[in-house]
Amino acid sequence: MSEAEYSLCKNCCLTLGSLKAGSLFTCPDACRRHIRACLGKFRERGIRFAEMNEFGGKRLFYVYDAAMTEALLRDAETAEFLESRGYDCASLHSAVAELRARIRRGGEFPHEIGVFLGYALDDVKAFIADPAGGELIAGYWKVYSDVPAKKKLFGAYRSYCENVFGKLVSGQPLLTLFQ
Repeated sequence: MSEAEYSLCKNCCLTLGSLKAGSLFTCPDACRRHIRACLGKFRERGIRFAEMNEFGGKRLFYVYDAAMTEALLRDAETAEFLESRGYDCASLHSAVAELRARIRRGGEFPHEIGVFLGYALDDVKAFIADPAGGELIAGYWKVYSDVPAKKKLFGAYRSYCENVFGKLVSGQPLLTLFQ
């Protein structure tokens, strides 16, 4: 297993497995080519990626399930929220390009990225309203409502990732883990 495969599995397991719309992670510039090559093998399955930024010898990647992300952009409440923040939800490409532009500009981080990562919209809105605190629990994201359902979801996420990562460590190729 290469460092790139390890990193992709560890950071993008839920997205590669179509359980969550997107994942965000950094990798050293030295791994960039291998990361891109590995992700290219998932293109047939609808997995896309964008290099969001580079800093300090590292690259920030956004990996996303195109169908899941498009479905989020078509959701009326989500589209209204993102459009009120200046996104074009009619086009997946435009929405991701706008997100990338905001990250590259620097300044305040675009916390609406939580929508693109598949976080619950109510939690994204609550985090934007109070980023310093107020959450009820923290797991894959900060949770502000419906704690029992999200604890159950986080438990399922954790079990899935542990299972997949265990198979990778035991020698199964990354691509075969998500077919």
